[in-house]
Amino acid sequence: MKTGHVALILSIVALTLVCINAFYTVHGGDVAILTQSGKIVGQTNEPGLHVKIPFLQTDHHYTTDRLYQWTHDPYRVLTVGKKQVDVYPSAQWKITDPIRFHQTIRSIPRANRRLAEIVSTAIRDSISSRNRDDIVEMNRLEAAQPSGKQAVVNEVVDFSASRLNAFGIEMIRFDMVVTDRNG
Repeated sequence: MKTGHVALILSIVALTLVCINAFYTVHGGDVAILTQSGKIVGQTNEPGLHVKIPFLQTDHHYTTDRLYQWTHDPYRVLTVGKKQVDVYPSAQWKITDPIRFHQTIRSIPRANRRLAEIVSTAIRDSISSRNRDDIVEMNRLEAAQPSGKQAVVNEVVDFSASRLNAFGIEMIRFDMVVTDRNG
């Protein structure tokens, strides 16, 4: 092969790589954040094809319309009377501030870990200040006594709200099931 042909082929390959890296797509409900050298230089939520500087800018996509599901292995918590209960928590959350989310967490698995840390603290604080009998009865008497379990749920949501907001996250729904470890 002649030197001219090799140069032409290499030029076509280089041009193709530049073109591929110059465009990105934003889907409906997504927010794309552009970064350059780790700093945010742009944001768009308009669906369609967009242009970026190849190899210098990176696009990061976050879905703000989606509800993410979170469940955790049970937390073992001691009550006021030093009795153990297991708490099975679950929540739905969404990204409300994509820039803050990108600056602080950047991924769904990290967000779930942060949510687990915050909810764990709230559950332990709320349940450790109650008697075992009151907590276990929460599951059975919820219809007759809505202040039981709902009071703990409200405390967890209130405790979590501002802490999650700092990461661009909002907890939409929280629930838990409490089981008695002492029979």
